[in-house]
Amino acid sequence: DVAETGVQTCALPILAAAPAHAVARSLLEMSDRLEIQRNVWDYSNAIDLRAWHLLDQVLADDVELFLGDQVRGKAAAVAWLQQRFTQPDLHGYVHMMLQSRITVTGDRADSLTRCLNPVERVLADQRHVARYDFHCFHFQHVRTPGGWRIRRRLSAEEPRALHWETPPFNAV
Repeated sequence: DVAETGVQTCALPILAAAPAHAVARSLLEMSDRLEIQRNVWDYSNAIDLRAWHLLDQVLADDVELFLGDQVRGKAAAVAWLQQRFTQPDLHGYVHMMLQSRITVTGDRADSLTRCLNPVERVLADQRHVARYDFHCFHFQHVRTPGGWRIRRRLSAEEPRALHWETPPFNAV
């Protein structure tokens, strides 16, 4: 009985001994983790779909993103992403977000998400090359009244980033 022991009984043994407040805290943490994971995926989807306006729902107003060779605020970051991913020789790309490691501490969180990003470019002679980038997105997030937002992207210099490229080929 919860009133007498403070323990909520449940048919699942893993929850049987957990106090009700611990279960509620666990559910909130799971909800936070799912929202943060969605936040990271929405960031990559906004880029892949070239839906730049969607970044307003992903980035905090005071965001600091390390992009290229410098830290950029929100307007500069969106402009840089838009310029980079709309180059005429860029034929196609997709950010395939893989496993995430998320640590939530109150209204702040860190996420480290693996990403495989194939990119196809058209060369001056009209042949194509495919480049495969494997890297990690390391974000710091903050809870806002509108939900979780990306507050900072840490350095893109990652010791385990991999990049490989095909020889030029004729596209079919």
